Amino acid sequence: MAVHKDQAVVVRTYDLGEADRIVTFCAAQNGRLSVVARGARKPRSRLAASLQLFNVGELVFFKKANRDLHYINTFDVSHPFGVRMRDPLHIAYASHLAQTADAAGLENNPNPDLFNLLRSALSAASNAASVGRARRIARSFEAKLLNLLGYRPRLGGCVVCRRPLERGDVSIGLRLGGALCKRHERNDQTVVVGEKALNAARRLSETPFAEAAAAPLGRREQLELKRLYLLLLSERLERKWTASEYIDALESGMNENTPLC
Repeated sequence: MAVHKDQAVVVRTYDLGEADRIVTFCAAQNGRLSVVARGARKPRSRLAASLQLFNVGELVFFKKANRDLHYINTFDVSHPFGVRMRDPLHIAYASHLAQTADAAGLENNPNPDLFNLLRSALSAASNAASVGRARRIARSFEAKLLNLLGYRPRLGGCVVCRRPLERGDVSIGLRLGGALCKRHERNDQTVVVGEKALNAARRLSETPFAEAAAAPLGRREQLELKRLYLLLLSERLERKWTASEYIDALESGMNENTPLC
C-alpha cells in the first residue's frame, strides 16, 4: 500500500466494529475519501480528538489500489473547527456545509477549490455571532458551490427566449437552471423569487463570506434563496438535506439577532 498525504476536512464519521471508525474526508487532491481509523474509539487513541467532524488538517493515509476504503496513519489538525464549536446551531450549520460538500465531491477526483470553499465556509460559520449571520453564510456557500459545480443559475434574462425579465417576482426553472419569462415559465418546475432575492442571488456567488454575513438581507429573501438553492442542488446532486431540516427545528422561535455562543 502506498503512503499519501493530502489536505482534508472531516465531513462524516460512523462506527465500525467495536473500536474502529470510518471517516470520510473532503480532500484537496483525492476528492471524497473514506478511511478506516483503527482503534479510534478507544479512550487513549491518538486519533480520537483529531478526527472530530469539521476539523481541517493534513491527512497521511495508506491507499489501497482499486479500493474505495483506505487506512489512516495520522491526521494533524491545523484548524480545529470541530473542537471549537459548542452552540448546537453552529454545529447544525457546519453539518449542512459538510453534508453538501460531501455530496458534491467525487472519489479520487482532485478538487482543491471545493476543499478551499468548505474550509473558508466552516471558518466563517464557526465565527458567526448571530442566527442571521449563520443563515447568510449558508446561502453564500450554496451560491458559491453552485457556481463551482457549473450550475450557477442564469438570471440575466429568460433562458429560453433571452428576453429581459419583467420587474417583480420571477420564476426560476430547476431543470433549465435559470430565469423564465411569463411565456415560458410553464416549461419547467419552477421556484418563484422576488426582485430583492433575485438581485441578492446575482451577487452572492462573488461575495466574500465576511461581506455576505454582514450584508442586510430580509427574512423573506433569505427563505426564498434557501428554497431556491437547496432545490437546485437537490436537482443536480440527488440528495436530501437532513441537516437543513434540523436547522429549521432549532431556529424555531429565534430571530436574526439571536446570539450564538
